[in-house]
Amino acid sequence: MASMKDQDTTLARHQKTRWFSRLLISAWILMALILRYIFFPVESYDMRAFLEPWYDFIVAHGQFGAFRYAFYDYSPAYMYLISLMTFFSWIPKITAIKIISIIFDFCAATAVFKIIQYKKNDLKLSWIGFIGTLYLPTVFVQSGMWGQCDIIFTSFLLWMMYALMRDRNVLAVVFFAIAFSLKAQAMFIAPLLLVLFLNKKIKWGWILLIPAVYFLSVIPAWLAGRPLLDLLTIYFSQVSVYKLLSLSAPNFYYFFSDPKYYSTGAVLIGLIVATIIGCIYLFLRWRKFKQFTDGSYFFDAITITFIFPFVLPLMHDRYFFIAAILLFVLAFLDRRALWPAILIQVTSMISYFARLHFLLPVAVVINTGLAVWLIIQFIRHLKVNPGDSPVH
Repeated sequence: MASMKDQDTTLARHQKTRWFSRLLISAWILMALILRYIFFPVESYDMRAFLEPWYDFIVAHGQFGAFRYAFYDYSPAYMYLISLMTFFSWIPKITAIKIISIIFDFCAATAVFKIIQYKKNDLKLSWIGFIGTLYLPTVFVQSGMWGQCDIIFTSFLLWMMYALMRDRNVLAVVFFAIAFSLKAQAMFIAPLLLVLFLNKKIKWGWILLIPAVYFLSVIPAWLAGRPLLDLLTIYFSQVSVYKLLSLSAPNFYYFFSDPKYYSTGAVLIGLIVATIIGCIYLFLRWRKFKQFTDGSYFFDAITITFIFPFVLPLMHDRYFFIAAILLFVLAFLDRRALWPAILIQVTSMISYFARLHFLLPVAVVINTGLAVWLIIQFIRHLKVNPGDSPVH
């Protein structure tokens, strides 16, 4: 009888602990939503200059008919989401636009949860990763405060990483294709898929999914009347919008961000440097170090998504976003990434807010240190046997 009572007592304690954990998680999620709600009235420059006028144009010309006009320079896929939100006319337009990104905050957090759970098999740690994603400054500032779409395409890149870790490479290509259909900056991570293709981990036919998904994404706008060539080249039209070598991006070009330094030659030099770095990466991964572990996927992805915006001109303050999210996830898998994950949040916040721009030289120095650290860790990881890696 005593044994049965002890078992009942233990079961009751487990149930109380489970309910307390659920209550605590729910409270953290609720506070994350409240945090975003507090920032709903904030109207950023991009919101006022671009997103709101696009919303108004769709309302004025119809949810479908508006797409015959070239009133936007983002991908049609993202504009469909804004068009969808115009049906909820009772929601203030700034809030409606931000809700899109907030939904994908949770999509990204779920991907982080799945990655940590798969690698660590630790439910508590997985929930910490989920909730931590929602509270990352780079995440809630861009969604709840600014209503930017970076978390949307990045969430699909996180799911791509999860698919790669599960050896579901065709699904990884699909997730990348969706991300690219939403934002051109998804291409920062493309060399990783290219290496897998060269090493025959991704089949020829699967690569065709990328243009196929993008083509599918532009069909509604094409049917509405916008020329197909415009839609297929919309990302190229974005390049010439700003004539600045750096738009508050914490990289070396910040010191030459004055318009007087802008030139085609300077842009060309940056592109050549990035191309050389990309070729070195492809050579190392294709010819020298072909073996991949889950740690390899993350170190490769973080290194290239950080180095490319670090060496390229014409970068915006938000272009380190992918690397910042991936570093956060890696910190749960490899403790060496904890401080880099914190530091990239710091440099990102400095670049995000104009009042902190006097600290941008410091941010550039920190990012330079992060670039060196990432390259060293990447090289070390190339030489590590799978069984010796902290992230198998």
